[in-house]
Amino acid sequence: MSASKQNPLLLFTFSIALVSVIASCANKPKQKKIIKTVKIERLQPIYNVKITSKNFYASYKGPDFVNGNDIAHQLSNFVADTLGKYLKAEYRKGQFKKIDFDKTIIKTLKNHPDSVFYTINMPFKNVSSCEAYTCIDHRGSWVNNKRKTDNDLKEFVLSIQTSPNHKEEIKLFKTNSGLYEYWVQFRSTDLQKKCK
Repeated sequence: MSASKQNPLLLFTFSIALVSVIASCANKPKQKKIIKTVKIERLQPIYNVKITSKNFYASYKGPDFVNGNDIAHQLSNFVADTLGKYLKAEYRKGQFKKIDFDKTIIKTLKNHPDSVFYTINMPFKNVSSCEAYTCIDHRGSWVNNKRKTDNDLKEFVLSIQTSPNHKEEIKLFKTNSGLYEYWVQFRSTDLQKKCK
């Protein structure tokens, strides 16, 4: 055969081979993705929180202590921070509030020796601008640290009483599971500076 007659045959053979290669690649099973499950230790507890114009509610369910750290009681830190921001924001909008400590309910229910269901329910009272409290904090722990808690409260109150417009309200909350905690609501030095 002449070279001119071989070219179409070679081209045809090459085309068939190319189609075969493409088809074989398309029919290869896809490699499965390997998914590894890695257990990550949760460093921050998860809280259930609900805020309305009339009430603040937060809860935590889980271990009391992890590696010696008081995990359950961190709910109080979270509530103080979140509630303080909320009260300040409301004040700026002309909604003057304070916590109704007389109707506040704090519970620590033991599920078993190493676990607790901790709830904080704080209703609001609508008041005048200078009767409002825009800051809130707590001093407390478990009943076996009662003396330390009382001393912490004294130091804290002395530190906030330096403000010229100072006013505070304090209430002690105790639970059957051994929580011993003071909550303190007070005026913001800057936000309520006109109040005497």
